[in-house]
Amino acid sequence: MPGQESAEPDAEHGRGLILVAALCETWGVVPRPGGRGKTVWAVVAAPPLTDHG
Repeated sequence: MPGQESAEPDAEHGRGLILVAALCETWGVVPRPGGRGKTVWAVVAAPPLTDHG
């Protein structure tokens, strides 16, 4: 299962979930039924709706 890891400054991989965590309220990983694959989910806050658009 994926998890947040620190990446070296010159690394080409390893920042995806760090960015997800920084941009969302919460996130998680759920194994798919049957043990094949996974679902990564995230909750992102939207700005409040106003009468002015």
